[in-house]
Amino acid sequence: MDNMREAQNSNERRMSGVIGMGKVVEVDLDAYTARVQDGEITTGWLRMGTPRAAGSTMTWPYEEGEEVGFATIDGDMEDGFIFCALGNGGKPAKGTKGVLSANASGGFDLTGDITLKGKLTATGDVIAGKISLQNHRHEGVVPGPAKTGGPA
Repeated sequence: MDNMREAQNSNERRMSGVIGMGKVVEVDLDAYTARVQDGEITTGWLRMGTPRAAGSTMTWPYEEGEEVGFATIDGDMEDGFIFCALGNGGKPAKGTKGVLSANASGGFDLTGDITLKGKLTATGDVIAGKISLQNHRHEGVVPGPAKTGGPA
């Protein structure tokens, strides 16, 4: 009877640590892992979840201080993964129905062809190659009221 109760208690302890919430305290970008503090416990290096990780990839690493949800394998705080970020009182998530909104303080790095159906609005300059949309100049144009021709 004592062995059965001990096994049950052990299983309950392990299962209670399977899903957790905490704050990221360290990030290793090379390994794409992070450590999370959940109360008094700090996890080992947990793999950071990502929407895509095969031929096409999409990464957006979590940052120190960000609140996240994580899962561990059998409650082992050294083995698991972070599955999402959580909006909270200090950093609430804001959204508009039907609108994908992203703010990356370090910018966006996109690789591949992009097809846009709709209008593109930019508040800053748009640069193609080395040509600035706001600051480019045309050589050989005579000043005056005439306009240059349209695209060829």
